Amino acid sequence: MQISKPPKVLSASILKGDKVTNAKGEDLGTVEEIMLDLEHGGLLCGDVIWRVNWMPNDKLFAVPWEALTISFHDKKFTLNVSKETLKSAPGFDRTNG
Repeated sequence: MQISKPPKVLSASILKGDKVTNAKGEDLGTVEEIMLDLEHGGLLCGDVIWRVNWMPNDKLFAVPWEALTISFHDKKFTLNVSKETLKSAPGFDRTNG
């Protein structure tokens, strides 16, 4: 039996559309964009922006890469936050950036 290793390099476009869930497995949305931090130089230092489609106004959130755990075999990210916390968290939409 061959054990698959996680990739060391991955195109950001492959992650677009991946699910974002919390530790309870609740759906928090999907990845919309991965923003790179060019000022501090580092391709993996950035924010993941995801759409929360279960909220009335379809909020977008940006979180640091370090706050996320990625599961390659499930094609999803895990963020340790509850839906209740997200409801009151400041987010943004495409029009107010």
